Amino acid sequence: MTKKDINFYKKELEKYIKNIKKSKININASKLRLELQFESLSDWSQINNFDYIKKWFNHKRKKPGIKVQRIPLHECKKWSYDKKKGNYFHNSKEIWNQNKLIEVKTYTQKNRRKFEFSAKRQGSKIQIESRKKIFFVSGDSLITSYWNPNWLNKKELIDSQHGKKRFINVEKKEIENILNDNKAIEVKSINLKGKTSIADFMIIASGNSSRHIQALSEILVNKLKKKGINNCRLEGRRSNDWKLIDAIDVIVHIFHPEKRKLYDLERMWSELIPKERLTL
Repeated sequence: MTKKDINFYKKELEKYIKNIKKSKININASKLRLELQFESLSDWSQINNFDYIKKWFNHKRKKPGIKVQRIPLHECKKWSYDKKKGNYFHNSKEIWNQNKLIEVKTYTQKNRRKFEFSAKRQGSKIQIESRKKIFFVSGDSLITSYWNPNWLNKKELIDSQHGKKRFINVEKKEIENILNDNKAIEVKSINLKGKTSIADFMIIASGNSSRHIQALSEILVNKLKKKGINNCRLEGRRSNDWKLIDAIDVIVHIFHPEKRKLYDLERMWSELIPKERLTL
C-alpha cells in the first residue's frame, strides 16, 4: 500500500468503529477484532490485496537469492553422506581424451570401510588396480560414472567404488527361469538389498542328485556367459552336494536336499530379513 492508501484505510476504519459503537453491536469487541471484521468486508489488507502480492512476487522473482553457475567438472567438490545415517564419502577423478578413458582414481569410505580403485590405459587395454589386485579389461570399458550416458548401452562396466566388473540386465528372474526350466527343486529368492553388500539377491535351489546339481550349475554358468557375464564364478567344483555361482549381483546356491536342510540358509537369512522379503 502507498502512504495515501494507508491514510485512507485508517479513516475508513475509524468510521467503521464509530458506526459499530453507535449501533451497539459488538460493543465489547476489541479494536483488533473490529479491524479484522472491517478487513473482511473489503480488500484493505496488504496480505489480501492481489496487486500488492503480484508486485511482491515479481520483485522476489527478479532477486531470488540463488546463483546458478556453470563450473568445469574438475572443480566439482567432494560429496559425502550424513554420518548419523551411515557415513558415506566418495571422491573421484577421471581423465578422458577423445571419448576414451585415460585414467581414473577413486576413494570411497562406506560405514568405516575404505575402498581405493585406479585404472589407467595401457595401449588397447585398461589396467585396473583394486584391493591389491591388478587385471586388464577391454579398452572400450566404461566406469560407472552417472554423468556419462554412454554406459547405458554397455553390458559390462567397472564399478568406480570397488573396481569390480558390473553387468547390466542381469535379473534374478532370468536366473530363476533357467533353474526352473532345468527341473531345479524349490527355487527360493531372498532380497539382500540394504542387509549386505555381497549381492542384491540370493537364490537357493536343490538338485535331486549329484549329477543334477552339476548339470544345473554348468547350464547356469554357460547361459550367463552367453549374456555377457564372463567372470561369474563357480565354487564347489569338488563337492557333489553343493555348488555356488557368483553372478555379481546375484548369489546362487544349489544344494542336495539333505545338505540344504543341514545348512538351512533360508532360516539363517530370515532372521536378518523380514519374512515378506523371503519369496518362493
